[in-house]
Amino acid sequence: MPFYWAKKILQRKREVTYGTDPVPAAADAALAHEVDFVPYATDGVGRRAIKPWMGRTTKTKMANAKSTLSYFLEMAGAGAAGTAPKWGLDLRCCGFSETINVGIDVQYSPVSAAFDSMTSFWNVDGQRTRANGYRGSPVFEFTSGLPPRLRVAMTGLPLEPDDSAIVTPDFTGWSEPRVVNKVNTPTFTLHGFAPALSSLSIDLANVVAFRDWVNTKDVQITDREPAGQVVIEAPTIAQKNFFSAISGETLGALQLIHGVGAGQIVQVDAPQVQLLNPRYGESQGITTLTMDLEFHPSVGNDEVKITVK
Repeated sequence: MPFYWAKKILQRKREVTYGTDPVPAAADAALAHEVDFVPYATDGVGRRAIKPWMGRTTKTKMANAKSTLSYFLEMAGAGAAGTAPKWGLDLRCCGFSETINVGIDVQYSPVSAAFDSMTSFWNVDGQRTRANGYRGSPVFEFTSGLPPRLRVAMTGLPLEPDDSAIVTPDFTGWSEPRVVNKVNTPTFTLHGFAPALSSLSIDLANVVAFRDWVNTKDVQITDREPAGQVVIEAPTIAQKNFFSAISGETLGALQLIHGVGAGQIVQVDAPQVQLLNPRYGESQGITTLTMDLEFHPSVGNDEVKITVK
């Protein structure tokens, strides 16, 4: 009998020991969008032994068998200040630390060691595919008229699929998101100027290395080169001369605050942002300025900080 694509669930759970399957609960279900799951991706090793005829001669050997998983989550506050959002797990597995200040806020900062990992459970109408050891890289997207998005791309260690009844998810703790606009996003500043913002994307750009070596098989985060892009209403030179900042290779701060009221706020801070490659465009007949961004550390492990409060 068929199993139905409309009936599916993604669960993720933090691993206490790397690569060791935890037991998922209904509350580990994710309100995920645009899930793209490849349970068994390999690098085919071609073999061309000589034979006295045309065509294939020997089987392709499978090497570096891995699992890849990408999706996006809508970013919103946790509903109460000092409570970790449900998407905090995904950040932790993408090279962020989590610091909970009870009753105040939860802070996420990049780290350079001791990376968390998770196991995913992807169930389509009773056929469950798992992979563990997942680590990856995140992209933050703030686009006017849409809820903020956390887009993640993970790499993990594939496991054998099985038949397992689909669970009833518990989405408690997933707050309702608010779209990016003037009311819901009260603050955006870049290099000391508050322009009209059309969109902002921040890519942590982790270097994610999959290894299948003798005596070890794992996924490691080995570096990062955070970058992004911003699209704003083009200011006059008198209002803000971004071109001077670009030609002078000036570093400046970026801040975005989305959400209003305790438990609803997601704040982004980047202390040292370099602006690159300015170009003009238009949106709804209004001239825009698009610039590429590079995120540099101030004291280390602080290129981009996410605060939920």
